[in-house]
Amino acid sequence: MFWDGYITTIKVQKTMELGELVPNWLSTTMYINKILSCIHINKSIIIDGVRRVKQVKMLTEILNWHERNLLIGIHINVVEEEVFKRLKSRNRHDDNDEAIKHRMEVFKKEVIPTLKYFEKENRLITINGHDKPEIIFENIKTELKIRKLI
Repeated sequence: MFWDGYITTIKVQKTMELGELVPNWLSTTMYINKILSCIHINKSIIIDGVRRVKQVKMLTEILNWHERNLLIGIHINVVEEEVFKRLKSRNRHDDNDEAIKHRMEVFKKEVIPTLKYFEKENRLITINGHDKPEIIFENIKTELKIRKLI
């Protein structure tokens, strides 16, 4: 899963089981590696999981330095009850009630400020997450086309 193998993978699994986010330095390093590995390709880069304002600012700086498109946030908006139901239906061992509730609290604490930051910067796309997956996908593509990102 990660470059140092076993030790980091175990730590990440434990962190996720507790419903926490991995450390900022780890996820940001992964994003930076991904961006730098494909920065030469003249296409938009899609990265899943940017959850902190610090990460957005760092990745924006990298993209600006490379004269690339700005980082755009895509929020697939789903009401909390539905999120809970969907997570419970995945049948993962770490999707117990306590862990899911904790993840939702982490979302409010860490991700909501990031969404607000994107929104303030006029760089947020919000998609209705209650539609069927294929409709959600088409809506995302439409929004990206409007912004000339695909």
